[in-house]
Amino acid sequence: SAADLPNAAHARPALLGLLSKGAHPVQSVGGLFLAADGRAFDVGVYVVAVRRAGHLEYAVFDDVLLRFCREPYVAASEAVGPAAQASWIVDDAYRALWDLPALKATPTGRGALRAIVAAATGAADDAATWAEIERAVGRTLAAVPPAPADGLTRFELLRYDFVLDGAAKPYLAEVNSNPNLQPTSDGHAELLRRVLKWVWASVTDGAAPLP
Repeated sequence: SAADLPNAAHARPALLGLLSKGAHPVQSVGGLFLAADGRAFDVGVYVVAVRRAGHLEYAVFDDVLLRFCREPYVAASEAVGPAAQASWIVDDAYRALWDLPALKATPTGRGALRAIVAAATGAADDAATWAEIERAVGRTLAAVPPAPADGLTRFELLRYDFVLDGAAKPYLAEVNSNPNLQPTSDGHAELLRRVLKWVWASVTDGAAPLP
């Protein structure tokens, strides 16, 4: 299953400095973390957790938010100043998939993820990567302590952020309990509209119970 990235708070900036740059849209170095168009990225997976009659249920949205760092990695990283290095980290000024020439033709984040996984591994789709992501979600939610039944239904929207290694294996970087719902573009706004409709349907119609 997807694993926690060791020493994530300290390791992530260093790992970003090892990502490659080249003409091919997907790169990695020595099996390290994937880049697309030379840019590091993470995969945001929306999850709704619903506590109903004391039981915890959850659902995983079938599209993703891909966030790419602002600038492609430059190999001579030791000669580049702090401002440029900061642009290699995924932050609030990230680039979306429709900002990247190699991916802008893909209509959804999940479609772009499939293209990235296929280019990196030769797989026909992202089924193995997605199964690992779903297992990671299930295992983290299974660790949530039980609560007494009180007849109320409560829910929370979460965003799980993953990075992928050179074999497209996902590593859980963080669970965001307060994901940003402020759209940064028309494409992002459309994604959020679909997410919120899906959250309402999951809460009212029922999500999947934890095994």
